[in-house]
Amino acid sequence: MLMKKGLLPLFAGCLLAMTMSATPVLQAATDGTVTVRRAGGGSLTIEHEKFKRAEGKLGETTIVGKIHVKAEQITTPVLFDLRGKHASQFAVSPAKIEPGTSETDVTVTYVPTTVNVHKATLAIDCTSIPEQSQLIHLEGVAYDPANPPSVTTTSNTLSLFTCEEKKTTEQTIKVTSTHMADNVYITMAQKKAFRVSTSSIYKNISSNLRVTFAPLKTGEYKDTIIVSSYGLVTQRIPVVGNATAATGIEQKEGVELKLTDANPLTLLNEHFDGVTKNKPLQITGWTNSAVVGKRAWWGFVSPSYDPLPNESMAKVTPFDSKVEQGEETPCEMMLVTPPLDFVNAKSKMLTLRVRGDYLQDNQTDEFKIYYMDIKDGDIYKNEITGFNLPDTKDESGEWNEYHLNLEGQPIHDVFFIGFGFKSKRGVTNSATYYIDDVSFGRTDLPVITPSATELAMNAIAGKDNVSEAITVTTKNLTQPVTLTVGGPNASKFKVDPKQISKDGGSFKILFRSDKIGVHQAFIKLKSRGAADQYIVLSVNNQTATGIHSLSADELPAVVYDLAGNEIMRSETARLDVLKAKLQRGVYVVRTQQGTQKITVE
Repeated sequence: MLMKKGLLPLFAGCLLAMTMSATPVLQAATDGTVTVRRAGGGSLTIEHEKFKRAEGKLGETTIVGKIHVKAEQITTPVLFDLRGKHASQFAVSPAKIEPGTSETDVTVTYVPTTVNVHKATLAIDCTSIPEQSQLIHLEGVAYDPANPPSVTTTSNTLSLFTCEEKKTTEQTIKVTSTHMADNVYITMAQKKAFRVSTSSIYKNISSNLRVTFAPLKTGEYKDTIIVSSYGLVTQRIPVVGNATAATGIEQKEGVELKLTDANPLTLLNEHFDGVTKNKPLQITGWTNSAVVGKRAWWGFVSPSYDPLPNESMAKVTPFDSKVEQGEETPCEMMLVTPPLDFVNAKSKMLTLRVRGDYLQDNQTDEFKIYYMDIKDGDIYKNEITGFNLPDTKDESGEWNEYHLNLEGQPIHDVFFIGFGFKSKRGVTNSATYYIDDVSFGRTDLPVITPSATELAMNAIAGKDNVSEAITVTTKNLTQPVTLTVGGPNASKFKVDPKQISKDGGSFKILFRSDKIGVHQAFIKLKSRGAADQYIVLSVNNQTATGIHSLSADELPAVVYDLAGNEIMRSETARLDVLKAKLQRGVYVVRTQQGTQKITVE
């Protein structure tokens, strides 16, 4: 039996973090003024408030902000350069301060010529005092007074919403906008019983807006839809809803938990094709029961944006938005396979795929897999332990393949596999589990076999280290093998390639770290239908003997902002690597060989 977590040893002994002392590049005054003085004379002070988005109109000039610059004996000019796609929509005056001593107020203005939201960057640079280099982000929005923004809806007054408490009803209106500079923003004034399908609609198009009435108690509800955008006269659309008392009692989903051993299957291969999304599961031979409460297992089809879109599966969840907080009730759902013929099955292999979403650490929700049989009409069940099913936040959203060989186990001639879930139905519990590809008796199972399940090696600190090739053989695969790195020191390891053909292949492990000591991780190999395989990694990173110097790019680097705050540490000083990890701005990079300034745009 292959288990997701059970195969992996407990990684312990965290490495001590390497620390470096660093003197701040410069100091920032508490009032936001930054002054830099150079040894031997010369200083530069730049002061400005945070620039807000400028709101303007075509043909008009709007002041974005002012920058006060005080220069003393500087030897090179201070340059102000507008950059970016919309740089022409802004202006700066003066654009240059000459060398010497001066005190200048620089004005940044917004001079829009097109209807839009405009963004640009103002770069301030003085080569003799590079620490004062800055990037100021500018934003403005402008409309045309001759053609003001306009929004129309198919109805300025929606008809009365009516439904029973704890149910929903909705109406749809079409929203059309023209001459807009920004998107159309939509919200409810009170945000209680009414909600809208989106909070914004892209500018200058027509789009449907769904308004949903979802009362939790009886009574009359009133609210207002607010439609707004820059330059638009805000529109308010009143909505009224009437919630009546519930007339029907919620029906219990599924069927009573009763099993029969008649007509057992020697082969089960269930993919849950044809299920209805978020409706009680109904599959021939399967038993779907609400053991406690009224909700059973549902069918589900993954959405188009899922990594595996349009996949059918079984789903169980306790989440119910119609239950008020504090009124949660216990629930227990059980989904049971058809009877299985252990004696005559050509294979004793049980397989399944499991995924958990919205999982939390220390959650109270319980998802378990049971071995079940019947005797004299009574049902007996025992939990199958060792699967190590996902139950932590970090495991959310990932499919896990499990293969269990029942050969030699004390199994009845006819048995069942049950999938049980216990929780509290309401809004406070959201753990959701999915199962797919449940099979028993297959003789054509996909198999992944790596040439090693453990790898230990020595490495040289600060250098790229490469392992010997690891061979992967496969059988009956229909999809490629994907390789991922996990574990406590995963960031120090890479695999090349990250994917292997369904027919097999080989890969190498790349390792690099500046820290001395043992680094641990694991490689996970997975392919649809095959049991997940793991390779445990252990690397002893040592100092190289006989190496006295490294090239500048190989040296570790520390990156600071212009206020002297440490932003990040990197194993390499390569500029392309650093810039890929930094946001726009000006930074100081320090290595053992010196300090340099870089600009990220």
